[in-house]
Amino acid sequence: MEKKRVITFYKDKGEPYFQEMLDSMKESPAERFVKFFENKAKMDAFLGLVKPKGSRRTLTIRKPEWI
Repeated sequence: MEKKRVITFYKDKGEPYFQEMLDSMKESPAERFVKFFENKAKMDAFLGLVKPKGSRRTLTIRKPEWI
């Protein structure tokens, strides 16, 4: 059975941000550090900035055009 999405209506637009701030204040700095990089990895994957695992890195050396 699929879980239905819950829609929350806020009276104040700052309320979700304020609640997120309060939640993050309860976490330790180490937990926030891990959470930040998990969210960054999700965002990079969404934007397509992540290279496939196992892809080889290449280095290309070119002569500058202005010389």
